[in-house]
Order: sequence, then structure tokens, then C-alpha cells
Amino acid sequence: MSESAHATATLSLVGAADERRSDVYLTHALSGPHRDLLELTARGAPVDQALNAVVRAVSQVRRAETRAAVFIFDPEGMKLRFAAADGLDAGYTDKIDNFPVGPAQPSCGRAAYVGTDIIVGDVGTDAAWAPFRELAEEHGIRACWSFLLKGPNDRVLGTFALYHRIPCEPESTDYEEVRYFSNIASLIIERHLDAEARKREQEATEKDLRESGANKDAFLATLAHELRNPLGAIKHGLAIIELAADQAGTRTRALQAVDRQLKHMEWLVEDLLDANRVTRGDLTLRLQHVELGAALDLACETVRPLCAAKAQTLTVTTPSQPVYLEADAVRVTQMVTNLLNNACKFTGKDGRIFLEVTTEGADVLIRVRDEGVGIAADQLGRVFEMFSQVSKGPGSPHDGLGIGLTLVRSLARMHGGSVEASSAGIGAGSEFLLRLPLKQH
Repeated sequence: MSESAHATATLSLVGAADERRSDVYLTHALSGPHRDLLELTARGAPVDQALNAVVRAVSQVRRAETRAAVFIFDPEGMKLRFAAADGLDAGYTDKIDNFPVGPAQPSCGRAAYVGTDIIVGDVGTDAAWAPFRELAEEHGIRACWSFLLKGPNDRVLGTFALYHRIPCEPESTDYEEVRYFSNIASLIIERHLDAEARKREQEATEKDLRESGANKDAFLATLAHELRNPLGAIKHGLAIIELAADQAGTRTRALQAVDRQLKHMEWLVEDLLDANRVTRGDLTLRLQHVELGAALDLACETVRPLCAAKAQTLTVTTPSQPVYLEADAVRVTQMVTNLLNNACKFTGKDGRIFLEVTTEGADVLIRVRDEGVGIAADQLGRVFEMFSQVSKGPGSPHDGLGIGLTLVRSLARMHGGSVEASSAGIGAGSEFLLRLPLKQH
């Protein structure tokens, strides 16, 4: 049976006009196929097996005059998919599989669309049946009654219909049978949908766990790389200092290199600790009256040695008047430092980095733009995610931990602001826009 992930169902029954009484129906209600149907329903049999039992039970009640079929309604595709039948050959079911649902469709297709019963006493005079009259005549169908199936909260599950060999209208006993079988069919279908929903949720959870595990593995590998590189540089610098005891210039350059690497390790460890504090909810802001220019100066002072080491140019543009925030000065400096550090890292030798500050309404906009390796469009949404390793194209440095950008987003949100990334693509540089609320006077 072909099933949609979001399937609901239509149950159609094809039968002849019947004049038996309700007591005859009730006599057979718990015999043979009915008992099997109830047992299958009670033990939670697969939906196709249970629905096949429904149509067999209907045929048993209405004798050889009735033919039954079950369809699955896919609300996304607006189709009725064949699921089960009793007494109908493939020549009919193949042609009504994936049947469209809509206001101009005959019986079942229309009932599923409008959400109400559709009774067609004579398909020969019903306009919606005009394209299907030849098929109906071929299979002895002259009347079609489609009754709506509903679940909790009036959710439309499909239709329960009877098709007859002569034009006719339903009687009270027909409604009694419909009520009995529709309740069972609705229970089967609703339980099936709930099981499918739980299955999808479980699969999504398992996928998230697998991706999280893979991201953490990559994170740990990158962390080892991040720590090994500065340690190697420090070890090399100390060796140079030891060998160049009488060469002041060489010793100075080596000490500067060691200092840069130590600061890099310090930032890394601090970012790791802060990321952990954010995750645990332990990081709090110390809000105060902050002049943004001072925070920017500290951030630029921190990253200038890194820019100088790669002969990069950092251009800063700020408003002529001071800009004030109600913020944590340390965290504002940290956000801008992380954005500048990211730009420096992914911009090559002799590249340019731009820091621009403007105001817009009640916000200050801090833009950090670079001429570096850029970011692919499909990766932009992941640059702020913890553990995510975003590829920035060939020739770029290893992707890094991503902790700095994750912290920028968390800290921006804690301040009532936001941060977003944009890029024209690989090789076209990147821009990060940090938006923070201005101090209200």
C-alpha cells in the first residue's frame, strides 16, 4: 500500500441497493469478519490489514451486492491513494488510484474537499460524474453515497461511501451501518496517523542526535588543531629566544609572536568558558551606561597585532557624535573583537577589513566587512551554530570552532539585539551586521 507521511483516509464502499432490516445487520455484527475486524483493531494491526478487514466486513453485511474500497488521502498532494478493496478488480482500482480531490470531482473526491457527505443517487445525471460515466457503467455503478469520516476536533479523515447498481437514496439502516463502520475506520486511521507522527518525530530526533554527534566529533578535532597550532608556535618562539640570546631584534620578534599565540589561546579558553556559561544559563550581563567608542577602541587594539602579522588594513568609520548604550561594556567589546578576529582570520595577506558604525532609529548598527574567502549561500545559516564546521572554500584556513560567532549571537540576543551574516559567495568576502539598542533617554 502506498502511504503518505501525512496521510488521512477515504473509505468508499461499492454496493447494490439493499432493503434488509437493521435487525439482520445486528445479527451479523459480531460474527465472522466482524469479529476478525474488531480483533485486528484491538491489537493494533497494520493499517492496510485492518482496512482490508473493514471492507471484507462490509461485504459480509451487504452480501454479494456490495463491493468495497479504501483510499488514503494525502492533503499535501490533494490525492486519494488506493489502499484496500473487496470485490473490485484492478481495472477499476488502477484508474481511481491517486484520484484528485477538489470541488468539481465526483463523490469521494468532492466529499474529502468540502468536508461533508456527498450523496449521488444517480451518477448518470450528476455533472461531476460525466467524465467517469463510461467507467461507472463498465463496473455497474449507478449510485454513489460518500459519507464523511471525521476524527477529533472535526479533523477530516476521509469518506465512507456506498456505490449501487441502480439509482437509489440511502435509508435509515444504511446510516446505521455507515455509523458503525465509520467509527471503526476512523479509529484505525487516527491511530495510524498518530503512529506515523511519532515515527517521524523519532526519526527527526535520531537524525539530530547523529548530526550533533558528528558536529561534536568535528569540533573536538578542530579544538585539538586550534590548541596545537599556538602551542607549536610558542615552542618554536621559545627555541628562537634561547638561540638568539645576543640578537635583540630576533628575540623581540619571537617574544611578540609568543605573545600573540598566548593571547589567541586565552581568547579560545575564555570563549569556551563563556559558551559553557551561556549553555548553562550562568552568564549574566552587567548593564551600565556605555560609550560605544571606548568599547570599539579596545576591540581594535586587541586585533591590530593579528592584522599587522598579515599586513592587513583595518579601517574604522564611526559617527561624529558619541553613541551610548545600556549594555555590558566587556561583552560589547567581546562581540566586536570576535567579529574582527573572524574577519582577520579569513582574510588573506594584505587584505582589507572595515569596521563601520551607524545609527538607525533606536538601534546602533556595527558592520564588520572583509575581503576574505567569503561564505557559500547554503552555509550562511550555520555560521552562528555551535559545533558547526562551515566550509569557506578552497585555500581558506581550517574552519575553526565557531565559538566566537556563537557567542556573538548569544550576547547580542541577551542585549536585545541581533547579528546576521551576508556574503556574495566564495571568494567575495563577508559582512557581519551587529544590531544593538541605543540607550533610551
